[in-house]
Amino acid sequence: MSTGYTQALIYNKCPDSARVYSISGDEISTIEEDLCDNEEVEIYTSQYVIANWTRESYPPFQNEEDPVIEGVQRIDRRVNITSASLITGMVASSSDIQVDFYVLNCSSDIPVLISTKSISTSYSVYTIPIPLSCISECSLDGIYSIGIEPQAQGWGKKYVEMDLLNLSIEYDLEIIYGKLSASISAPQEISKYDDNGYLNYFSITAETTCSNGDCGEVEMLLEWSEDGVTYKPVPVGFGDIFYVTSNNLYSCQNLNSQNTQCSYIWTVQISDDAQIKPYYFRVKANSSYENVGEVYSGEVQTVLKLGNITIESAYLSNTTIYTGEFTTLSASVSCTDYYCGDVKIYAKNDGVLLTDQGDLTTQDENPVICRLGPGNTCLVSWSIQGNTEGTYSSLGVYAQEVENVGETDEQTLTLQVISPLSPSLSLNASLTPIEIEKGETANLTATISCLNGPCGNVSVYAMQDTTEIPVTSGDITVDENPKTWKTLTCLENMQDGDLCRVTFIIKGNSPGTYQDIYVKAVSTNTQDALSSKFYLTVAEPLGNIIFSDVSITPNLIETGNTSQISGNLYCTENYCGNITVSLRYENGELIGKTGDLTTDDANPFVCGVVSNCKFSWNVKGNTNGTYLLSILSESNESISNETHKTLTVKAPGSQISPVLSISPMENLSFTSGQSISLQSSVFCSGEDCGEVEIYLQIKLNGEWTNLTENTVVNTPENKKSYILNAGDEEIVSWEIGCSEVGVYELRIVADGISLDVQDAYEYFQVEVTSQGEISISIISPKDGSTFSRGENMDLEAEVRVGNEPKSGLAVKVYSKDLFRDTVLKDLGNGRYKASIKIPQSAQGKYTVTFSVEGKEKSTTIKVNPEIIKVRIRTDGYNYTTADAIILYGTVKKNNLPVKATVKLTFCKQKTEVIKTNETGEYYLKYELFGLPEGICTIEVYASDEYENFGTAKTNINIVKSENEIYTIVFFEPKENQRIKEGSDVNISLKVFWNSLPVSGADVTCRDPFGNKITLDEEDATYSTTIFRIGRNPNKEEWIVDCTA
Repeated sequence: MSTGYTQALIYNKCPDSARVYSISGDEISTIEEDLCDNEEVEIYTSQYVIANWTRESYPPFQNEEDPVIEGVQRIDRRVNITSASLITGMVASSSDIQVDFYVLNCSSDIPVLISTKSISTSYSVYTIPIPLSCISECSLDGIYSIGIEPQAQGWGKKYVEMDLLNLSIEYDLEIIYGKLSASISAPQEISKYDDNGYLNYFSITAETTCSNGDCGEVEMLLEWSEDGVTYKPVPVGFGDIFYVTSNNLYSCQNLNSQNTQCSYIWTVQISDDAQIKPYYFRVKANSSYENVGEVYSGEVQTVLKLGNITIESAYLSNTTIYTGEFTTLSASVSCTDYYCGDVKIYAKNDGVLLTDQGDLTTQDENPVICRLGPGNTCLVSWSIQGNTEGTYSSLGVYAQEVENVGETDEQTLTLQVISPLSPSLSLNASLTPIEIEKGETANLTATISCLNGPCGNVSVYAMQDTTEIPVTSGDITVDENPKTWKTLTCLENMQDGDLCRVTFIIKGNSPGTYQDIYVKAVSTNTQDALSSKFYLTVAEPLGNIIFSDVSITPNLIETGNTSQISGNLYCTENYCGNITVSLRYENGELIGKTGDLTTDDANPFVCGVVSNCKFSWNVKGNTNGTYLLSILSESNESISNETHKTLTVKAPGSQISPVLSISPMENLSFTSGQSISLQSSVFCSGEDCGEVEIYLQIKLNGEWTNLTENTVVNTPENKKSYILNAGDEEIVSWEIGCSEVGVYELRIVADGISLDVQDAYEYFQVEVTSQGEISISIISPKDGSTFSRGENMDLEAEVRVGNEPKSGLAVKVYSKDLFRDTVLKDLGNGRYKASIKIPQSAQGKYTVTFSVEGKEKSTTIKVNPEIIKVRIRTDGYNYTTADAIILYGTVKKNNLPVKATVKLTFCKQKTEVIKTNETGEYYLKYELFGLPEGICTIEVYASDEYENFGTAKTNINIVKSENEIYTIVFFEPKENQRIKEGSDVNISLKVFWNSLPVSGADVTCRDPFGNKITLDEEDATYSTTIFRIGRNPNKEEWIVDCTA
């Protein structure tokens, strides 16, 4: 019923009068009680007649409330309702709908249809008369129920109570459609056959959900598709591809908001015509209510599969046969994962099936068919006859699943068919490597085959020119020569098809290149066979020249005085060539007997062919100034090294003015639009320079102008400020860019704020070229190079733009997990270089990547820390548990002594850690008591400061001692226990005599500093606590020595 009425007209026929009463909402607030008896009263609103009634005289109600009209306290007359109507506004949500209206009688739960209305999609007000016969029994209170049921499917009855006497009717018609959704699940893959070879089946589960209302009866239908586009129902009982074993159409009853879900599982049987490929499934859910309609689930894919077949092995009984002879081709074929079904296994030559006709023939069944389940293996063989001489390199076994298209696995072999000939030897040889250093070895390996045998007994010789390579002495020697049938059984009585592999180990004893090295095979039944000839180069092992202890004393002298420059150098390997060392100015000029600095000592100084060399020069200062001196070592083997020292010369009694200097800058070149890094260093000499500003300038129109973000050559941040004291050096860098092609003059300015400071300028040019293709050539490290931990690795590359070398670029190099991004120094002419030290945690293969302007190129290196060579010696072999063993040995790296930490483990039970001396030697005397009897292995692990390492081991024999001995057994601290500096340490031990604890022993201990530690005894246990231990000044270990 519509709301919002503001007044009602009450017409009273007795007396004939009318009066307007106010209305609150749909209710009359007051009605006068002086209405005539037995007369009709009509109530009007501004729009509709709501109800008519008469009032009769009745005695007051007893024990029950009177009928109530809103706003009237009491009515003492019964009201007879003469007519009534439901007036309500309604609208259909999506389409016109027929709506039934019912009255629910007060005395019965059976609704009575009173009217049917057509409700449209536009809002309208409808009047539904209410028969008095339906409400006569309700007149006591005037309240009854109106029921509404749309005729469209999917809706239920709704009731609302209506009070005629109060004239209060409010009802909203809610029209809600039910909503369906569906889902489906199926296996992602399934074998077409089960493990026994029968056609397989699988389950598909579907679920339908109803929400937002009544969905009625819903039918689910399973559909399938080959392409995921065109679907059709899965048939029942039989189908070419799939079928279900029970009814496909499944009915879900009365799905609604209370009964929301329905699920069903189909068993899907795979048919014989199903192919090995993906198939698609979905479920269609259809409601019996047309306004709910039908929905589809998403699709699921199930792949039909067969197992995987593998040819595990294929081989020929003889790989060389005479024409007319036979060989057997055998193969093993397996099935994994799923059932493979029938597998065809073929013998083919060059892809053609072998039959009883052709160059190679077989009389056996071909192909062979095996039925294979998962885990099954089929063994097949064919007897093959060689009919035509030749080499058949594509003789193979092919396996194919019958249901799949094409061969799924194959293996090929080589068969040689030859004509019957006299016996001969076939000889193939190789020499690796062909370049070695003096003392190293190369392998000369030969494979000798007997053809058309028998070949008899064979001897094999390592030859140079026409002479056997000697065993004991010579420029090159061999481990054994000849190798004969007496020592190698494979050379004895060689028959047709036999072969033997022989290796000679050739050692290079003298540098040189040795031509015409080959292998000769001699037989009692054939002609001699000769291999190809090789050459072997033996070189002196070259090392690196290393400076040490280079000093200049003093580094500040007055004019006329002398300073001494001295130091050592050594060769890291056996040979560095003829070495000279020279003292030079920074520009490379030798310091001689005249000039700003002079020396009367030999310069260059000749060290010669030595492993160690000491050098020194007495240098006289003749002219005031600060000189950066170069000490340069060179050898005739193109090995060099350089180090620098600074010498300042001043006038007697004078102060040295502070002077700024800038490291020389090379001209730069880069492409337009590029940003590069520019780096230089500024040095303060003489007195302190104080605050210094360093910045870049460009010459524009004849004037020097500071670089900004807007100058043609630009930088985002120019001026740098530092405080420089005498001897300080500061490295300064800028990022500069330019987008215009041209050549520009630039300079670096080092400007001292104090007027006493001599400023510095460094001039250079920047050439900006047009863009071109950038290419990177890696010079170092070479691909596959091997380094050790702590070793310096050069990073060098050449960069070209187009065909021209390109300098002035920002070339970076990086390697994940090995070192951070490193900017290479520009060497000019497109060459860039830097050097990094291999970290001590490195091991294995690493990729080193060079990068410039988005262009990258990589190489691979290997870090092998196992380069330490360890030797161990003992003073005997047989020991008792009462003996002490003496162990000694050497530790070397690159054949040079190295300082190392040596860890010795005895019988895998006890460990001692010691250090080598300066010459790489170690020594240990060790008591064997407490070690197990029998063969004991002593293992040595040596590592240098960079964690490069090496190992060695030896065995000794320990027997039980018959002598009675004292022993000390520690309980605390545990051996190799980790303790922080400043911690408290408990010491606890026992003294034993022939395994019995001893009381009253005189036990004395000392710490690493030699301080005496006194122990207290209780129950034959000796103990004390050391509070806040200090660091051992000489070793990482904190060792307690005790005697009893």
